[in-house]
Amino acid sequence: MAIKSIVEMQAKPGRRAELLSTLQEMSAGDAPGFIAAQHYRNFEDEDTVIGIYDWKSNEERVAWSQSVDPDTRERLTDVLATPMRIVLAGPIEER
Repeated sequence: MAIKSIVEMQAKPGRRAELLSTLQEMSAGDAPGFIAAQHYRNFEDEDTVIGIYDWKSNEERVAWSQSVDPDTRERLTDVLATPMRIVLAGPIEER
């Protein structure tokens, strides 16, 4: 089942550009199961980025996540002010 991974990321003050650059490096691009990604700014906090990622399945999302280069993952952790908030969502099936 296709899923959306909605991720809220708060950069340390003044480091949003660095966060966006790191996210670009982490792009799933041609990873199996990856469909699309979009990033949005939070109107209430200029250092917060909302990422919405479409995947064919959660298993493929997890496999990609585990394959991210450790140095890149460390750069992401360093630029964040708080841990990422991740919500996984899927369509509501009408009966």
